[in-house]
Amino acid sequence: MIRKFLTASVLSALTLASAAQEPGPGYKPLIDEYHQTLEYTNKDFTGKDWKACKAVCEADRRCQAFSHFKPNTGGARCILRPGIGGGHTTKAWGTVSGVRETPIPELSPEQAFAKSERAKRSLEEVVDLYAPRMKPRKLTAAEKSEANALLAKIHDDPVWPDVERLMVLAESGDREAMLNLLKAFKGKPDGSQSTGIWFTPWESWYGVPQEGIAARWAAEYWMRHGADTVAMGFLINADSLEAGHVIEYGVEVPRDQKLLGKMWDYYWGKTKKAPKLKISAGKAYQGEAALRAKYDRLVAGRQSGTETHPIVKDWTEAYARRHPEVAGSLAAAKTAEDKRVQDEINRRLAQVALSRENSQRVWDRLSGKSQLTQEERLELEAHVGNLGDDYLESFAARYPISYDSSAKRLCALGNAACEQAKASVAFARQLQEAEYARNAQLNAQASGSSSATSYSLPFVEVRTYDRSGNYVGTQTMTQMQADIIGAR
Repeated sequence: MIRKFLTASVLSALTLASAAQEPGPGYKPLIDEYHQTLEYTNKDFTGKDWKACKAVCEADRRCQAFSHFKPNTGGARCILRPGIGGGHTTKAWGTVSGVRETPIPELSPEQAFAKSERAKRSLEEVVDLYAPRMKPRKLTAAEKSEANALLAKIHDDPVWPDVERLMVLAESGDREAMLNLLKAFKGKPDGSQSTGIWFTPWESWYGVPQEGIAARWAAEYWMRHGADTVAMGFLINADSLEAGHVIEYGVEVPRDQKLLGKMWDYYWGKTKKAPKLKISAGKAYQGEAALRAKYDRLVAGRQSGTETHPIVKDWTEAYARRHPEVAGSLAAAKTAEDKRVQDEINRRLAQVALSRENSQRVWDRLSGKSQLTQEERLELEAHVGNLGDDYLESFAARYPISYDSSAKRLCALGNAACEQAKASVAFARQLQEAEYARNAQLNAQASGSSSATSYSLPFVEVRTYDRSGNYVGTQTMTQMQADIIGAR
């Protein structure tokens, strides 16, 4: 009864408008880019342009941004997003994107009240609300057909009321209907919607509860119908005590590492034999006393540094918003966290300073020499990056560049030695490859291997000079490499 009442209160807000809406005269879409945020639907839009995609976004109160995309093969797609990803965008050729132009329609007073009441519930309460309430019966042929159609519809556009309707059919205990519901949570078969049904209209003061809801349904399916890989995917992480979750799902799947390995093997299809599981399911919500005990434990972990997962941070802060009386303990935890962050920053700064001091000593020791051996030159180049761009440019004016990172930095600075540095790096790589080949030849000859004759590269010793014309030693290279640089 509760489900039906809550669904009716928002159905009108989720209905798409039928009339297309033209962009305003000042509306400017993004060409060849899209907003960096998750999509909640990806529609086939063959034969329709970006303006029609924008109209669909305007008609859906979930939508904050859209992308009209034309792939290299197939028809166009219309992608709807619930946010704009902080305003950050990504390049994507053939894409036209934009943001919502009209404001989201205001909720009626009744809808606003229902939303505010929903926001007071913990996630555990929401998980219990949508847990299976089985009413075994045989589905009609029309209902079986509807269950299949709902799965296809949800994969195309995951609207929560369709999921609720599929839940009603699955509560009959029908194997196919229950499996369809789990497949709806898993996402599209091709993996393009791997997050599954992540959007629900039922707000709670922590996150989205679909993972816990799916775990409850997976446990019910397994206990009624036996093994299935889709159900296994949710059961692997269902036991909050075993998986270390903050949120209680009300599902327990006791296991050790050996059994967990078998579970993964079955899930990935490495074995067709499913492991035996002892599954139990009960209530996720244990009352306010249990929630407060969990908060006290987690906030103490934040203060001591043993609880660092982002979910812990979100959960405790959401609890504090609902229970202002715990503001003091939360503030103490944040202070301790801030101190640890600052201590880590100071430690890293000290490391950087020590590394720079060491690099400066290397520079002082080697940069004043008139001649450097190859080993000394490589050592010096390895340290100039710690000292700054001016040191690197000074080094490049005197010596050839050997490291790709140095060449890239010079090019980013617009240094005149950019192209010469890239050529020098390529040449150094050739020398290294030649050295590998020579060593392989010598090793083969020493071992008497019949493959010794496979290396017939002619090596020569070439005298090398710095830019001032000073002799700096000899380098071993192939005859071809010597010819390239004009060595005689």
